[in-house]
Amino acid sequence: MIPVRRRHHRPDRNFATLLLMVIMGLAVMVPGTAQAYMLKSAAEVNGPFIHLSDVLADAGKIGTQRVALAPDPGETMSLQLHVIESAMRKAGVTQSLALGNGYISVRRSGREIPSHILEGRIFDAIAAKNGTRSQLNIRITGTRGSLYLPPESDFNRIRIENLETDNRSGRFSATLVVPYDVNAQLRTDISGIAEPVMRVPVLAHALSRGEMVTRHMIDWIELPERRVNRTMVLDVEQLVGMEVQRPLKAGQPLRISDVRHPLMVEKGSLVTMTVVNGALSLSATGKAMQDGAMGETIRLINTSTNRMIEAKVTGAGTVTVTGMSRIASR
Repeated sequence: MIPVRRRHHRPDRNFATLLLMVIMGLAVMVPGTAQAYMLKSAAEVNGPFIHLSDVLADAGKIGTQRVALAPDPGETMSLQLHVIESAMRKAGVTQSLALGNGYISVRRSGREIPSHILEGRIFDAIAAKNGTRSQLNIRITGTRGSLYLPPESDFNRIRIENLETDNRSGRFSATLVVPYDVNAQLRTDISGIAEPVMRVPVLAHALSRGEMVTRHMIDWIELPERRVNRTMVLDVEQLVGMEVQRPLKAGQPLRISDVRHPLMVEKGSLVTMTVVNGALSLSATGKAMQDGAMGETIRLINTSTNRMIEAKVTGAGTVTVTGMSRIASR
């Protein structure tokens, strides 16, 4: 009798691989670990707490579980892996997470407090303390860096406490207090200089020698009072209608000597002289020995007598001689 050899059928290799994957999948489908949780590479939160939904890619139903307190607004913290896994266990998940460096960076979003807001609060506090609202240039020189609050914060809640000022040096120090969240507040020391300033007129754009200054050419800047002196132009009326003596830049403080009244008489030109001596009034021709603006007294030579005289400029090409003032004769 010829023995019959039975053939054993081997499962297809692809089928075996698929079966293995199904078995492995069923193995992790136990209560509490039905979902595979993956950690985000980094996280950003908006409120005072960090939740699982902030740090897990797809937290699902456990997303509302708190993990830890969030950092201060604008700050970043390193959240350790075991803290996240502890929060997952509280939510009924027993699986572990794998992360190479063992932590995740979590930043809390924040809104930086603008410098002009801080300066305004300091100004108000100093004005209230000194009983005056004179112009001050506030420069903050000492803080712990940029200051942040939650994005929805109200800057009107900023308070200045423990203000100390030195009137001689202008230095100040204070405590900045800003409540946020429920029981949290930003509290930090702040210091700087509060310097009295004056507004002075300047040119809005550069002018060349001989150009006339009109009102629309004038701008204003603030200067520390210690830099202001009697040689500077402080009144806009000292500029309007004046002639520039030399090329001038825009935005720079001006000296009185930088401008003058427009020339009515030019050096070397012939002018009409009105000679007044009591009730007597005569006209003559003179030669100007120097430039002259309206109201200025200049030297001239009487072309008829070659005598040097002084006269007051009264208009374009006209001067008035009072009492025949003689300087020299030729």
